[in-house]
Amino acid sequence: GTVSIVFLRYDSIGSLLSSPENKAISDDYNDLETREVVNSPVIAAAINSDPPTLYQLDKILFILHHLQTAMDTESAKCAFWKYAPESLQGEWSTEGCEVEYSNTTHTSCKCNHLTHFAILMSSPNHNQ
Repeated sequence: GTVSIVFLRYDSIGSLLSSPENKAISDDYNDLETREVVNSPVIAAAINSDPPTLYQLDKILFILHHLQTAMDTESAKCAFWKYAPESLQGEWSTEGCEVEYSNTTHTSCKCNHLTHFAILMSSPNHNQ
């Protein structure tokens, strides 16, 4: 059989995925919504095989550079684009992803699945 592995990097799609409808990410712990913006390129990873095979992956590790220097590195979140085909809508989710470390210029993430990933950070002019 054959196996295809695809990696993509989108340098300017993040602003399209940070529209007012999509940039709210819910906090599972207290059900509050915080405003987040994409502060990295968006990357994608996928595996396809013929014949189809279910791959058991360990958590994947990746490091993304921040598009803007981060003053509040504790606000960094590793997120993926969760797409709902039935509604043709999507939103950022942190399910299955965790921050390994973050500094002012980079964030390292571990996720337990493959899809489209980015770093989300609190908007500097966030007012609630």
